[in-house]
Amino acid sequence: MTHPSFATLAITAGLGASCGNPDHISVDLDITGANQAVIIRLDGQNLIPYDTLAITDKLMLELPLDSTRNTFYNVLFNTGSFIRIGLSDGDDITGYVDASHSLADYQIEGSAISQQLHALYQPVQQSNVVLDSLEARRNQLRGDEGNPLEREITHRQVMQSQYKVHRLALDQIMASDSSNLANVFGFFQRFAQVPLYQIPEDLALQMAYAEALIKAHPNHPLVQLFANQLASYLSEIEEAPAS
Repeated sequence: MTHPSFATLAITAGLGASCGNPDHISVDLDITGANQAVIIRLDGQNLIPYDTLAITDKLMLELPLDSTRNTFYNVLFNTGSFIRIGLSDGDDITGYVDASHSLADYQIEGSAISQQLHALYQPVQQSNVVLDSLEARRNQLRGDEGNPLEREITHRQVMQSQYKVHRLALDQIMASDSSNLANVFGFFQRFAQVPLYQIPEDLALQMAYAEALIKAHPNHPLVQLFANQLASYLSEIEEAPAS
């Protein structure tokens, strides 16, 4: 997952904060490893700075819902890690975040969207552990007189296996709650820079999810963007000359 730099966002954060919306969701998180956070609201394809906050073990705030009543925020820590949360009517978010490393370790409760985002984040963490261990092993054996071809074959086999494990985990998580808005983010995950859902192979699957999301959230900009992108892919495939 990629995110904008902390320094860039910190300059403009706070400009989007507003007290005009009476519909706010409570967020109460225990924080370790960071002392500052930038809060960014996702508005379709746009990232809108909301606030910059100092952290002293706790991050407690009231975040407004936008007109969709299903609102996403990125919480970007000054350690470089971040989490994404989603808010809906009636949510009351609690949890903890260890922001010490580039990939945050966190738990969250009180929000169906945020909990689905967290579930989709778990395969990312697990794959990162595998990739780190492979890189450490490769560095350890650098210059070793053993069979380099055999090592490379083993390396590729582990990579291919984890790719399948990661993909299967995402499939199962999204199938458990097919109309959850968080699923849109799952379709854009990568393993070692390789997309876990590819076009045209997975287009039919993604379109089935888009249909479920449109039915549940017909006016949400995230769903509309996802559906429009899939429609564009389908159009390109249909217009491509037969081979």
